[in-house]
Amino acid sequence: MIQYGLTQSASQEEIGPKFLRITDIQGGKINWDHVPYCAVSPDDFEKYRINIGDIFVARTGASTGENIFIIDASNSVFPSYLVRFQFKVPGIARVVGEFMRTESYFDFVSNAIGGSAQPNASAQVLASASFVFPTADIAEAFLKMVAPLDKMRAINEKQSSTLAQIRDALLPKLMSGEIQVDN
Repeated sequence: MIQYGLTQSASQEEIGPKFLRITDIQGGKINWDHVPYCAVSPDDFEKYRINIGDIFVARTGASTGENIFIIDASNSVFPSYLVRFQFKVPGIARVVGEFMRTESYFDFVSNAIGGSAQPNASAQVLASASFVFPTADIAEAFLKMVAPLDKMRAINEKQSSTLAQIRDALLPKLMSGEIQVDN
C-alpha cells in the first residue's frame, strides 16, 4: 500500500501524537526527542499512525528521496509530504527498506526528479525503482537475521538520546563551575 500523509501543522506543545517531518529523518534515522506534535482526530490517528515496518520517503524539497524503515514506532503520525509504503509481508518490507538506503536508490530518485528548483516526486515515481528482488523465503530469512540487530539499534539510539540529554544538562553546570569533577 502507498499512502500520502496528514495535512496538519506541527507544534512544540504536546497537543497530540508526534508528527514526523522530513527534517526529522536524517541519514535513515529519527531522533524522536526532537519530533514535534500535532492535533489529530481519533480517525485520522488510526489512518496515519506510524507502525513498525512502515517505510517513509520524502517526496518534496532538497530531501526528496530521503527515507526510513521504521524499527521503533513512537505514538506518531506522518504528514502529506512523506509517502508511506506498507507491505503485507514483513520480510519484503525490510528488504525494500534496505534497498531504499542504497546509493542506487538515491541515484534513481535524483535522476527521476531532475534539476528543478523545488524537487518533488510522486509516490508512483518513488515506488518505480527496480532491483533484483529475492524470493519471499529469502526475504523472511533476511528479516529473521536482521530483526535482532534492528531492535538493538533502536535501544542504542534511545540510550544515546538519553546520554545526550544528560550531557546537555550537565555541561553548562560544569562550564560555570557549579559542578566540579574530582580526579
